[in-house]
Amino acid sequence: MDSIKVGIIGITGRYGQWFERFFTQLGYSVVGSDPKLEEGNRGNQAVVEESSVVLFSVPMDITTEVIREVVPYSREDQLWIDITSLKKEPVDAMLASKAEVIGLHPMVAPTVETLKGQIVVCCPVRAPKWLGWVQELLEKSQATVNYCSPEKHDEYMASVQGLPHASSLIMAAVLRSLEVDVRKTLEFATPPYRLAWSNMARILNSGNAELYADIQLMNKSNILSMLSHLEKEIRKFFEIIQSDDRQQFIEEYEASSIHLGADVLQKGDELFNRLNRFMADLSDNNSIIIESDKDRSGLLYDIIGLLKDEGLNMTSLHSFKTKSGYQFMIGLEQKVSTKKVQNTLRKIKKDIPGVDFRPPYFSEL
Repeated sequence: MDSIKVGIIGITGRYGQWFERFFTQLGYSVVGSDPKLEEGNRGNQAVVEESSVVLFSVPMDITTEVIREVVPYSREDQLWIDITSLKKEPVDAMLASKAEVIGLHPMVAPTVETLKGQIVVCCPVRAPKWLGWVQELLEKSQATVNYCSPEKHDEYMASVQGLPHASSLIMAAVLRSLEVDVRKTLEFATPPYRLAWSNMARILNSGNAELYADIQLMNKSNILSMLSHLEKEIRKFFEIIQSDDRQQFIEEYEASSIHLGADVLQKGDELFNRLNRFMADLSDNNSIIIESDKDRSGLLYDIIGLLKDEGLNMTSLHSFKTKSGYQFMIGLEQKVSTKKVQNTLRKIKKDIPGVDFRPPYFSEL
């Protein structure tokens, strides 16, 4: 471990910073380059020359260019990794080097603290010596790892990312063109609409239009194929509704059910029911979110103990890891607005340092 130095090109970006923490916590020496570094920027060439493992964490639209610029400085004893949302072009660029090559795609935003339970796609195209090391890292991170070729990865991403992103952005555009009052419609929203709304919000709230544009435009052939089918199915759906063709609607419905399969449908329905219960808790005026700016052992035990001492029964409990601590969403039998609950919350805030409160997410809208 002491002899392995990890070099991150694009170290000040959100993912660059994430991987710097990741490797540092595992005990590896990390160096990096980035034009945004105010001081100590070694430059990409120096990072490649110093490092055993080179990780490219730069915007998708310049990844291939950045890789090609440092190919002359590669070595056979190195491992090169890119972490972009597409794999074919950056992997092909890295294969021009002397280094071993693995394409990685952590399918999670860098705001998430760990890879535990998250999907990471691994494309080990030329890594006879280094693959075991990467597999050990991913095992330690408790990620769910899927292996495939770069070409297959990009095909899958058209379905997994391209189609859902496009659908959400198209839905948002329709709401915009119709000047729909989204805040008002949420008062009438069922869980499916709220889930769709939350996905639109996730994409648009990121403020990263360039990333979403690259996911669509840089996987153009796969995305265009997907969108052409989307266009065809929207037109078919429009014609079914326009002609009041109930039988055709039922046939389309049943054909899609058969294609997805009973097992997938059952698991999806079970997942939705769990999400539905969670969404109900998010909309419940009897729920409160307790935030802590500190992550310490026994925190939840202390909170529940005070609720018990005050005679307040819980109806639900959900926890969320944050950057600095935790959020606990607790459902109560009594309304949060009652005097008894308010007095208890004040007592919790007084007796447990670093704790604050907020209403559940949907009740704020």
